[in-house]
Amino acid sequence: MFLGLIKLALLFHFSLGLNPVTVQKALQPYQPKTLIFVNIRNMYVTAPSLANYSYSPLFNSSSTMETKPNTITTRASVNHAGITYKTRWFFPTKFPRGSKTLYAGDPQSCVFSQDQHQDQQSLYILYGLTKQPGKGYIVKYNVAGLDRMNRKSMSFLRRSTHYQYLYVTQHSRSKMTRRWRKQYLEYTRHYLQVGPVITVGHGQSLSLNPNTNRLFLLQDTNMHNDKALVSDKVTAAEISQSNLRPINWVHYSLDPKKDLGGHVLTFGADGEAYFATQPSVNKSSIPNQVKFYYGQLTLNQVSFNLAQRILSPAIGTHLQNISYNPQSNRLNVTADGAMISVPANPDKLNKLQPRDVAQFTFNSKREFEDIQFDQQGYSYLLVNRGVEILKSTQPY
Repeated sequence: MFLGLIKLALLFHFSLGLNPVTVQKALQPYQPKTLIFVNIRNMYVTAPSLANYSYSPLFNSSSTMETKPNTITTRASVNHAGITYKTRWFFPTKFPRGSKTLYAGDPQSCVFSQDQHQDQQSLYILYGLTKQPGKGYIVKYNVAGLDRMNRKSMSFLRRSTHYQYLYVTQHSRSKMTRRWRKQYLEYTRHYLQVGPVITVGHGQSLSLNPNTNRLFLLQDTNMHNDKALVSDKVTAAEISQSNLRPINWVHYSLDPKKDLGGHVLTFGADGEAYFATQPSVNKSSIPNQVKFYYGQLTLNQVSFNLAQRILSPAIGTHLQNISYNPQSNRLNVTADGAMISVPANPDKLNKLQPRDVAQFTFNSKREFEDIQFDQQGYSYLLVNRGVEILKSTQPY
């Protein structure tokens, strides 16, 4: 009985994240001379300045209450047909919480839960707080609930949360406010859960391991100019899917002389972990390059290999995310207005050829934040201004 209590205490101690795991030198050694640069067509997209990112066409004119889907189309593509995206869901601009309000801030990443039954499936979106760098929160949406609200109106979710915000924080008791607050209490609040403010770093790495059903986030607070990490030390946090806060941590390091920790993350169908980096080359006019890493990231094991093929040039100013397509077994890397797709299989990743790399640029100046895929290969694009997710009209 006494030993059983000790085991239970240790399990409880670890489950609270009070005993973080540290892994030294998680990157497997390699010889730099074995690295080969794969020159791809230069479709580099320069991101606009922060002030010049575009808004959705109807976002301002409708006072954010958009009712019609937006469309984003391919401008050019290589080794693949073009892609068209149409709005699937519009998301709130602010979240009422008691007497306080969390503004939506900047969405940074999203991920779907593993549930195959849509009534049970969840969508997690991580928001960064613009006035608190490195801090943010996660909102958990019920996917079936999002669709039910959409059938009423595409503006239903935004509108009901907006009037709940007016009721709670501005003490508005107008007829309109009271009517929409009733809608909020009846529908919206049952379909979303707003998590606490936590350390999220840049926030572009929220990912689910389908093999273990664990939700991970890289708490990369060592960003420099929102682009490159200045340290090889990484902290991966497991996020509770019930209370949306960290419950376990894994600390690991790569090679400070050659490889810095990434700020994007995804997992393959069998639990393989992947991240990518876009290291600076020098002050010349040569655009940055993209490195791919693959391996294992669990609560008790971290091990990564650098793929021996490096893409050059990169596709855009800011590497925003990496995601996995289970239908095609490929990785997708996103920048503002541009994407590339490469095979996820390590054998192919280590022997990458230009013909293996699909490239896309888009007729949009909006900020591309993340892309996720469903089991059929349809992709879901998370964009800002205002926050929405667009779905591809065809799988790819």
